[in-house]
This record gives sequence, C-alpha cells and structure tokens, in this order.
Amino acid sequence: MANKIKLKICLPGEIYKEVEVDKVQIPAFEGDITILPERAPRVFILKTGFIRQIDSKNKGRYFIKSGLADYFEEICKIMTESVVDFNDMNVKEYEAKRDSAETDGEADYYQNIVDMINLEEIREV
Repeated sequence: MANKIKLKICLPGEIYKEVEVDKVQIPAFEGDITILPERAPRVFILKTGFIRQIDSKNKGRYFIKSGLADYFEEICKIMTESVVDFNDMNVKEYEAKRDSAETDGEADYYQNIVDMINLEEIREV
C-alpha cells in the first residue's frame, strides 16, 4: 500500500465506504485539509462538508454532517452520523426537506446541503 491511503468512512455500526486513494481532503474545523501518505498521525474534528477522495483512477465526494477523522498508519478513518454520496444528491429533494423541516435547526441543515450542492456544481464548471 506504498504511497496510498486507505479511506474508511464509518457510520454508527457499519462501514459505509472503504477504498485506497492517493489523498483525501477533509472539512476540518481548521479549514479544508488534504491528507497525504506518510503524514504524522492526527485526529481532526470535522464540520459539515465534503470528504473528497482524490485518486488518479477515480474521484469521489461524500457529504457529511460532522464527525471525527483519525489518521494513523496510512488509514484515514472518518466517523460520522450521516453521509451521502454527492452523485446521489438532488437539490430539489433537499429543498423539499428544508421546506418541510419541523425545526429551525433542521431547516438550516438542509439549506446548508442545498448551498453546498450548488457550490460543488459551480466548482465543476
């Protein structure tokens, strides 16, 4: 596994995704941080945002609500309560969830998702 990182995205009680990548970008509270192979071990507190799997063969983006990232011995383990693959995200669906939210906090969360989807789509252009 030389010069690769094993990315593990974990939900409570299950592993959502496990893949080898060249590097991983995480939404840490300190700012977006790119994890490279052979980095010193570290734990990060994550904010709502995208985990970016960066690899020469494929790229992946996963929206998380928040969580922790633990990097040790070439394994980047993301622990979160909620994850959605960007390719499965639909603005209309999250606008509907925002509009039917029961609390302001829930509405703010869904609005944040809508904003981030729109921002990611702009980045692609």
